[in-house]
Amino acid sequence: MNTEGIILGSVMIAAIVFIPGYALVRGLFDSKKLGFIWMLTLSFFLGLTPPLLIYALNKNLSIPLTTQTALLSAGFITIAGIVLWFGKKGK
Repeated sequence: MNTEGIILGSVMIAAIVFIPGYALVRGLFDSKKLGFIWMLTLSFFLGLTPPLLIYALNKNLSIPLTTQTALLSAGFITIAGIVLWFGKKGK
């Protein structure tokens, strides 16, 4: 494996973990009350939701662990966070 592949893989894993978590943080919490460090930390930990969702679906419903299921669950979590965020902004 070359250096470019390692860097690209690291960036992609960080993006797949961070983006759904950030969407959930924006949807669930008031960003004005949270500081930058708290938002970053919560984004990382809530970004672990898609892998946990895939694991639960695999164990309970026998849905296979594939690239498609990983991307679909990350997309679902991201869209859910965005919907929550826009719903909260509409109040």
